[in-house]
Amino acid sequence: MLTGGITKQMRKFPNYKFILMGVFDAIGVVVSTIPAAYATGPTVVVMAQGIVVINLIASFIFLKFRYTFFHYVGMLLVVCGITIEVFPALAGTQSGADDKYNWVWLLLLFLANIPMAASNVYKEKYLKEAKLDVWYMNAWVALYQLIFGFISFPIVYIPTPDRDGRRTFINFYDTWTYLGNSWKCFAGINSQDNDMCDYFYAIFIIFMAFNMTYNILMLIVFQKGSSTLAVVASAARLALSNLGFLIKFLAGEAYQPELTYFDIIALFVLMAGIVVYSATREYIADDSDFFVRTWNTVFSCCNKKKKVIADPNMRGRYDEIARYDYNTKGGGEVIYLDQ
Repeated sequence: MLTGGITKQMRKFPNYKFILMGVFDAIGVVVSTIPAAYATGPTVVVMAQGIVVINLIASFIFLKFRYTFFHYVGMLLVVCGITIEVFPALAGTQSGADDKYNWVWLLLLFLANIPMAASNVYKEKYLKEAKLDVWYMNAWVALYQLIFGFISFPIVYIPTPDRDGRRTFINFYDTWTYLGNSWKCFAGINSQDNDMCDYFYAIFIIFMAFNMTYNILMLIVFQKGSSTLAVVASAARLALSNLGFLIKFLAGEAYQPELTYFDIIALFVLMAGIVVYSATREYIADDSDFFVRTWNTVFSCCNKKKKVIADPNMRGRYDEIARYDYNTKGGGEVIYLDQ
């Protein structure tokens, strides 16, 4: 899939599904960006790990994944790690945002995981079913992320409270000045006294390189493993991120002079959760599974015609309501079932 090029079957893949993936990703970024300015760096990073639980639930329902004892123990440890980290923020201590809107920022950070998990499951489904190339998928999804990013621009006009209780927003009539200053900042030119735009273009390029590499590697894990495994493993970023916040030239305004006891304990618990979860593989439920039978019964009216992909390389099967053909390399076969 990484070197075989883009096939005709891949080009037949419906574009609206790439749009949905891009929209889900963009919504998650927009929702998480607003509170990120008011919560501390470690809190933002830990709250992002909430996607592990949501991703597991979504995979259970929509991909028919089933889990072993080790998966549930690992997931419990991850939840405990998140709880330990956010407890000081909820209690009003230094680990979280230090204003009366603590719970609002934490709630938004957690809710941002829902569209992101939806995107993960959607990507995994079609990377495996349609045998899509990860570079091909990433290119289309990135395009629609960019388009939706422009569409979501008006959120800058929404007033949000700062730490002093004042409302901060961009005045509509200052839009062009705002955009002009942003381009100047990208070029490394400060427009205001408190700007820090020096070498911003270099920082942006480095960020994009790391971000693209991360996204591609995540898609490969989606395809070869599972999206839940990918998000569980990505919790390892927590260690590097929290350590990074201790380095002033890297963290900038998000600099933390030291990690709290809550940060350290949460870090070890989360890492233990990753190890335990990775001990065994997920498996796919068959038609005898209680939840599968219940789901099929409840939604039987919607399943008039299905395309079933039975891949011998996978322990189970994926179903899709579809009306197009795509490649089933690897020994799989396409079967139509009238119900």
